[in-house]
Amino acid sequence: MSARSLWLYFTLLVFLALVLQASAETDEHETKSLQDLHRTLNIPSQLKGWRTNGGDPCAESWTGVTCKGSSVVQLEIPGLQLGGNLGYQLSDLRNLKKLDMSSNRIQGPIPYALPANLSYLNLAHNMFSQNLPYSLTNMKHLKLLNLSHNSLSGPIGDVFTGLTNLKEMDIQDNHFSGVIPPSFRGIPNLWLGGNRFHRRTGDIPWFFPWFDFTPHITSPPPPSSEATNGSSPPYCPKKEQKTKDYAPGAIICIICGVALFLAAILFAVARIKQRVAAAVFLAAARIQQRGRSHRRQESSPGSGQSLPSTARGEIDISSSCRFSFFMF
Repeated sequence: MSARSLWLYFTLLVFLALVLQASAETDEHETKSLQDLHRTLNIPSQLKGWRTNGGDPCAESWTGVTCKGSSVVQLEIPGLQLGGNLGYQLSDLRNLKKLDMSSNRIQGPIPYALPANLSYLNLAHNMFSQNLPYSLTNMKHLKLLNLSHNSLSGPIGDVFTGLTNLKEMDIQDNHFSGVIPPSFRGIPNLWLGGNRFHRRTGDIPWFFPWFDFTPHITSPPPPSSEATNGSSPPYCPKKEQKTKDYAPGAIICIICGVALFLAAILFAVARIKQRVAAAVFLAAARIQQRGRSHRRQESSPGSGQSLPSTARGEIDISSSCRFSFFMF
């Protein structure tokens, strides 16, 4: 391969890397949403790489941010002792699937507008107060909701009506009150103890799969093999399998590194071929020169009987050509 071909190949790879970088820039609205969240959380130093102005969450791999292309799909920042509140721009994270901000010190109300496409929402073990936002009704993809161990209060009403995909919900140890909504019957895994729910007079008795309902009772988790020994394991929501995505900057570095490596290999192979070809040509020339000298000596007066043609050096070019063909 010629040097020109190598250069064109390398230029093409660099161009593709630049195109990939341009396509990986985070959506403008999602970037502004994370910048606003950084401010409302009081600009914590725990969030490495985060900025209140400028920056690119996906390209710069902000702490806890997972992207797919130019979209933020996961935000996981649990247990970082974060304070402040959630602000009011989380709904701009339109492609967010998973939000985990559990085990922090975040307070205030849960924002009225949450990311509509969430399938996993965990805000447990914080200091949230007031009632649930009615926007939960629009979160049709929600599968897991954990709001336990906060200071949420008030009746729940029909917030969860129509959430047919909701399979696990933990709202225990809050200050909720009122009647348990009928929509809770369709949630297979439900924890709501430590609240002030009651049963409306005249309602059909509702028996949970694992216990008979009694007002103000702390509901235990579902029975397991350990329950037969008199102990019940603490509730731990199922965690989604986490896949690690490479940041666009890392992808660009990998592509450039591979391109340089391949270019170096091709260049080295070309140089070796040139050197081998030169060595074969030089050897053939020397053999031919020796054959000519030998024939001149034999043709001179007083020389002995001449050798056959195959012994007089006529194998010089053919043998060298066969040797060259074998080498390549």
